Amino acid sequence: MTQQSQAFFTVLLAAAFLREVPSLQQCIGMTVALAGLTLIALSIGVDLTPIALALALAAAFSWAVGNILVKQADKVAVFPLVIWASLVPPLPALALSAIYDRHIPILWALSGASWISIGAAVYLGTIATFIAYAIWGDLLQRYSAASVTPFALLAPCTGVLSSAVIFEEGFEPARYAGMALVFAGLAIVVLHPLAVFSLPSLRAKRGNPGPASPARPGLLRRSAPRNDDAQCG
Repeated sequence: MTQQSQAFFTVLLAAAFLREVPSLQQCIGMTVALAGLTLIALSIGVDLTPIALALALAAAFSWAVGNILVKQADKVAVFPLVIWASLVPPLPALALSAIYDRHIPILWALSGASWISIGAAVYLGTIATFIAYAIWGDLLQRYSAASVTPFALLAPCTGVLSSAVIFEEGFEPARYAGMALVFAGLAIVVLHPLAVFSLPSLRAKRGNPGPASPARPGLLRRSAPRNDDAQCG
């Protein structure tokens, strides 16, 4: 759950180093989504130690730094970058496995693995890593961080719904309320500003009672800053 805080770290880093200041609408949407994420986290339990929380937040911050580096390397093809970068994580993972799981040989563990676990590993290594992260990086290079990273908050919601459907797990109402807030926050982020803030009565008071101009298609905004957007702070 704490991994998804990378979305907020990424937006802050993009504002600080890339001058991608989010609009007021994006700030409101991310605040609502953060409230939902917090509500989901509070419904999980209190067995998280401070050290574990610090490590999880450090990992989320590391992910956010990677997002900023990918945005800056806009001339680099993302898919080959993901392929080459994926050669690094197995090295420390194998080293830690050799230290903490020395009583379980790797070949013995592989020979006893089920087809379901092997399929899950293949899925995580191909679709969830190579393909998904390549798409993620391409979106980061093309659009602003505040338009892309909030969608990562759907990950815990997807996990909760999958557990409820596949394993028939039941959850507290607070967790479903948190998911509703996450969806509401994302809706605020992606909707056109006219659909969120403009009302016919407000247009009439400004002396413009006519119908509003149709919203332009597309949910995401480009990374180039816009002068007519209200900005946070």
